[in-house]
Amino acid sequence: FKGVQVTSKEFENLTVTAGGLEKVKDRNSTDSLGLAIAGAGGLAGQRSNKFYFGGFDYKISPNLLAQYYISNLEDFYSQNFAGLVHTLPLATGKLTSDLRYFHSESDGKNASSSGRAEGYVSTGYYGSGITKGEVDNDTFGATFTYVVAGHSFIGGFQTVNGDSNMPFINQGSGSTVYLTSNSQITNFTRAGERTWMAGYAYDFSAAGLPGLSSKVMYLSGGNVKSARGDLNECCLLYTSPSPR
Repeated sequence: FKGVQVTSKEFENLTVTAGGLEKVKDRNSTDSLGLAIAGAGGLAGQRSNKFYFGGFDYKISPNLLAQYYISNLEDFYSQNFAGLVHTLPLATGKLTSDLRYFHSESDGKNASSSGRAEGYVSTGYYGSGITKGEVDNDTFGATFTYVVAGHSFIGGFQTVNGDSNMPFINQGSGSTVYLTSNSQITNFTRAGERTWMAGYAYDFSAAGLPGLSSKVMYLSGGNVKSARGDLNECCLLYTSPSPR
């Protein structure tokens, strides 16, 4: 990505971040392109050169972190994000709760029928009476992790509400979205989707091998809105050994 980001840690327990992006270059390309979301950024699609973001991470207490960010991709969407991460020490081990909520609305040309006709559109479900191509999305996810003696047991769920998929800049090799459902093959962000997840991870430093960990996750998405009715998304099983 081409742009600028500024991070301040001037105040205790508070990290403030702001920035902007205008171009992206894929690793198998020599061209710098404008930014887009799924549904709009094809070879002949529309793009934007103005993506702005800003927000903060605030450590309310040693065991509670609050996050809030806003962002805007001009002519596509505006987005608000709020998150909470809480760690609860237990008699044996600890329990971490990670809550993430995104509210996304149309912006600029995506908000008008003439702009959407030009190609400033999002993917999603557009049946009878639905405004085709307009960003309309609320995504909430909760993940709970119990850690004891190097073992991590993970469970969670995620809901995608609204008529569009969750919008994010999906360009560049290995693009990701800040959701715990983000995985190697898909990210479970389709309109109407309901996802549950379960997993296990092990930190080998507990066995005398610091720097090595491994993780296995299973995710299953269903209730995806489509013109053919509700669909299920393929379940995904992956392992991720990670020497750090």
